[in-house]
Amino acid sequence: MNYPLPLSPDLVIPFQGELRTVIDWDHWLKRRTFLQAHDKEFPHYLILPEVHQALDAIKDRETHFLINTLWHTGARISEALALTRESYYLDGVRNSMVVLATAKQRQRGRPSPKTKAKAKPKRFVPIVNPVYLDEVERFLATRKPNKEEPLFTMSRQVVDNRLKKIQEDLKLPVDSLSAHTFRHSFAINCLFQGRTLKTVQDWLGHRNIADTEIYARILSGETHHLMYGMLF
Repeated sequence: MNYPLPLSPDLVIPFQGELRTVIDWDHWLKRRTFLQAHDKEFPHYLILPEVHQALDAIKDRETHFLINTLWHTGARISEALALTRESYYLDGVRNSMVVLATAKQRQRGRPSPKTKAKAKPKRFVPIVNPVYLDEVERFLATRKPNKEEPLFTMSRQVVDNRLKKIQEDLKLPVDSLSAHTFRHSFAINCLFQGRTLKTVQDWLGHRNIADTEIYARILSGETHHLMYGMLF
């Protein structure tokens, strides 16, 4: 069904008692082209249909689960490769989450010895997508990892090589498809669907909000609906 979009590229509609955002992906494809032409430092990302296209092209179960984990959690590749069965708390779409050990947080100045000695901070990212939840449960049931054993057997280099092959096959609109592309894509997807910068900051594990604000630049020009009705 096509919904009219008179004031904004996106429209919030009721769906089975919830509010769902209908997103005009063609609009955001054009916006990405415009933005990247004017801002060379903006991180390259994929929008939701492109991520699904990449996932559909992955036939290896472990690779698919890893990339889908990056897409659903915004994890850094080092954080994802460190996941164990204990990292997941599975209790349906209401309570399930993954616990990530934040690998890197930028801070000002030289860290003190006390700061260096601190354990890596943990962050909790909710898991509510039933399809991804099912993939988590099936992977754990099939792999049967030992306690505190990493879930993934791949190295960063293997992940990069597999994503390079996907990029060659699909010709996705990024210079180089990498694991970090899916972290950027997660952040942009969250903002497209109305999540606050503070929430996205927490999910990404950024110490400084300035590190998250770069993703908001794609939305910064989306103020046309505010201009409607004004008199000049």
